[in-house]
Amino acid sequence: MKHYILKEYGSWSVFIFSFLAGLIGAPDKAIGLNTLFLLIGLSLLFNSKQAFVTGLRLKNRFAWIAFSFQILSGLMLLYFSINQVSKLYAFGLIPFIYLLFLLILGEHNLFTEIAGFLSLCLSSLIAYFSVTKLININLYIMVSLFFVAGVFKVRVQLKKGFLERLMSILYLVFISLLIPVLRLPFLPFLPLIDNLIYSLFIYRTRLKTTGWIEVLKGIVFLGLLLRETSM
Repeated sequence: MKHYILKEYGSWSVFIFSFLAGLIGAPDKAIGLNTLFLLIGLSLLFNSKQAFVTGLRLKNRFAWIAFSFQILSGLMLLYFSINQVSKLYAFGLIPFIYLLFLLILGEHNLFTEIAGFLSLCLSSLIAYFSVTKLININLYIMVSLFFVAGVFKVRVQLKKGFLERLMSILYLVFISLLIPVLRLPFLPFLPLIDNLIYSLFIYRTRLKTTGWIEVLKGIVFLGLLLRETSM
């Protein structure tokens, strides 16, 4: 079964940070046993990607059994952990689009990666809903905008092309324009200054170092988000 454990540590960190952002953003930050079951359920759904990709690549029947088991188990845990879970059904379209992009465009296509991060960031919306029974779209947008920026930064580091650098800068400009329009707090986005500096100058770092920098930025993001919600 170890072959069906997803080892994308960057994606795991985005998933966990997004989940914590949902709890931090909620007015009532009470965490109970249901929160743990919810986290396990979401983790199973996220981890199912490994079995899905394995089934596609190797035509492995057992991989599809593992995929189905994780999906069903994850959904059952979500159902028993959250009251009125039916209000979240529409958001299932986002991971469905991600799986569709995996099939059609491939795992490393830009749109596939963005859809994947949008799916991971749904954990913020679900965690917030589990506590408040409210759907906070602005929180989900804020968390998604922040972490999707990492997709563009990694592409800049891997390809170092003018187009990748331009796209990363334009994405940051897009965020800066969207913040006042949606009345999002500006402070949690401050760590993205690193993305701008990197896109302009491409300072030398190993990919592993970049991963730890992104983790640190995620922690700072959560801290600044906590400060905003506590005020």
